[in-house]
Amino acid sequence: MTILVALLSTSCSDFLGNKPKGIAIPRYYEDYALLLNGMDLGYYGENYMNYITDDVVMSDGDVPPGLKFTAAGEYEKNLYIFKEGEIFSQGMNDGFWSNSYSQIYVYNVVANNILDVPDGVESKKQAAWAEAVTCRALCYFHLVNTYAKHYDKNTAATDYGVPIIVSEDVSKSYVMNTVAEVYKLILDDLEKAAPMLPDVANNLYHPTKAAAYTLLARVHMFMGNYGDALKAAENARSLNRTGKLIDLKLYTAEEGMSSGRLVDADGNMYPFRGENPEDLMVRLGPNDFGSSIFVSDDLMAVYDTDLPAGAIDKRKELFYAKDRANTYQEMSFPGKTMYVAHINPNYGISYQELLLILAECEARSSESGSAERAMAYLDELRDMRIVGNTPLTASDNKDALKKVLDERRRETAMWGQTRYFDLRRLNTEPEFAKTVEHDLDGTKYSLPANDPRYIMPLPHNVREFNPDIPQYER
Repeated sequence: MTILVALLSTSCSDFLGNKPKGIAIPRYYEDYALLLNGMDLGYYGENYMNYITDDVVMSDGDVPPGLKFTAAGEYEKNLYIFKEGEIFSQGMNDGFWSNSYSQIYVYNVVANNILDVPDGVESKKQAAWAEAVTCRALCYFHLVNTYAKHYDKNTAATDYGVPIIVSEDVSKSYVMNTVAEVYKLILDDLEKAAPMLPDVANNLYHPTKAAAYTLLARVHMFMGNYGDALKAAENARSLNRTGKLIDLKLYTAEEGMSSGRLVDADGNMYPFRGENPEDLMVRLGPNDFGSSIFVSDDLMAVYDTDLPAGAIDKRKELFYAKDRANTYQEMSFPGKTMYVAHINPNYGISYQELLLILAECEARSSESGSAERAMAYLDELRDMRIVGNTPLTASDNKDALKKVLDERRRETAMWGQTRYFDLRRLNTEPEFAKTVEHDLDGTKYSLPANDPRYIMPLPHNVREFNPDIPQYER
């Protein structure tokens, strides 16, 4: 047990300002199984990047004291006003970077040693290896899409990415790898690992074949490989054994409640993470933003787009409150809308995301894509979200894509880094490029499409321990 605790509690390299020494490597299969069951690994992802998006509103006006702009954290305020340069001040820790590389260290320990242990069934050892590299791929996908430029096939071979660490040897020196190199590692890992994973995992915190192929589809979609993304997503759907949608039409929201506030007619609470059938692989965030953030009119307007006459989008009804809310206490905020879902969004991989990827790639794929199939995937989702839904139609693939992206924004609002990642990738397409405008009680701030301020700065301690490491100017 001492070995396991040491592995999980140490950082992976001097990028984090801490080089662990004398770490012993586990010897037996069960040791590695325990590592992959570590509670810390179930928490991964961030949501502070939402403050730079078009979904969030901040104010010092008529809002509860704890929700005022002046009460926010320094990095939250810096992101909201699109501050140039540093986001975290000297001495502050960017927990997302450090947590990512700490988890990568654990996955490296498993991936590099599990196949050589003297005990254990070979198929289980291969599955453990596959889990480690799949989860490592998820970490690298999040890192490269936070601290580097969005993937561009014309420049990825020279754009700064993030350091690739695939060894548990913390005494090695590392370099800044390119965006292309990071994506190659991710693709290689997922393509090798996905077939080795189980159809059904012991619990939703572990990946299955369907989860890995969904992640592979996500990666290809972000690279603009829409045909490959569609194939991977179709593979994921065919292999899915557990993922299914929850019917939100059955739920209402109780006053005076936060956690557990959504209940069905029988009094059953909305499923917690780890029990939600919509999740293909669970990763919990630092918090769920419930009753702690205001959302933009721009986001709210999207919920009324493509809504049939007389229909009710239960996501808007259940997850948001206009002017007032009574979750953990009575609150008033005239003219504003608060996010009050309290459902702990999954920052990992979900069945809804799979449907949205299928729909987007059908709309985008010039060879085999179909606007009709794209709309069918959306309706599978919308039928479980909208009272009085009627089938969507699209005049062509371009119209279908617009509808898909609107649905994606509705469904994934406040899902960790999702909107932040989507703005970055969509800004590279002229028809979807957007200048984000923030208003702070009359003071206007603007973030043009493709602005370098979308790229998060490397943490202070990374640069202190690696003074020659290259980085983007923001």
